[in-house]
This record gives sequence, structure tokens and C-alpha cells, in this order.
Amino acid sequence: MYRRILIPLDGSAAAELGLSEAMRLAFLNDAIIRLVCVVGELPLSLGIGVGCHSPKELRKLLREFGAEVLRNAARRVRARCIPVDSALFEAGELPFGERLAAEAEDWGADLIVIGSHGRRAVSRIPLNGGAMHLSRAVPMLLVREAAPKIERSSLQNRR
Repeated sequence: MYRRILIPLDGSAAAELGLSEAMRLAFLNDAIIRLVCVVGELPLSLGIGVGCHSPKELRKLLREFGAEVLRNAARRVRARCIPVDSALFEAGELPFGERLAAEAEDWGADLIVIGSHGRRAVSRIPLNGGAMHLSRAVPMLLVREAAPKIERSSLQNRR
């Protein structure tokens, strides 16, 4: 059913859950996985002071972190004998949603698996322009982190 699964990664626990689900689906469908990391823009309000890195140095560190996230994820995927490749992009080229849409179209993805903490999941993906086309053309699977469990005893102590 799914032959080409695209998964954006950012190093978060939610993205790791998405990767686990993507690997399960890829294994069941004999599919290939494409890992994508979009290195974020630096906020203009970021103050650079003593002991901080320059914006150029921070961008370099973010690229290195993104590359490490991709390497570690690819290692996990290969350990399950699933074909994998990866791509690292700068956010300045296109906004996240548009970059994801362009990559899905260019690569020929037939499923995108996105890990989410569940609080702002879909709102983080701007569904305009290319991303709106993506949401219509390529199915997306949103994998949510489990909500923290609240023990009954802690609820009773609040009364």
C-alpha cells in the first residue's frame, strides 16, 4: 500500500514516536523511508551577548544537530533492514509546510508520518499554498504522544 514514506524529524520524543510508526509501516509494506530535517530560522529578537554564539555559529550548530538527528534515525531504520535516505534543509529556503510539500512531491512520497506532542499538532503545519496541495495529494499520519497519566491518589490529594 505505502511504498515511499516521508518523515520529518526534529530530535523530539514525538518525532521519535513518528519514526517508530513509520518503521513499522515500512516493514509491513516493504517500503522505503525518507528522513527529512528542516533546520529552523533564528528569531530576529535573539540577543547575542557575552558567552553566546553568533547567528552564523548558531546556524552551523543547528545544521550539525540536524545532521546528527538524521544519522541516528537512519541507523535505527537500517537496523530494521529498511531502505532509508535522508535530506537536511534550511528553513530560510521555504517555510516548513512548503518545504515538506515540495519534498513529498519531488521524492514521490505516498505517505507522510508526523510525530506530534498533541497540543498544536496540525496548527504547526501551515496549510496554505504548497502545503494545502500536500494535504490533499499525500496522506498524512499524525502520531501523538500519549498524554501523561494522572494517578487517582494525586487527584484525591487536591480536594
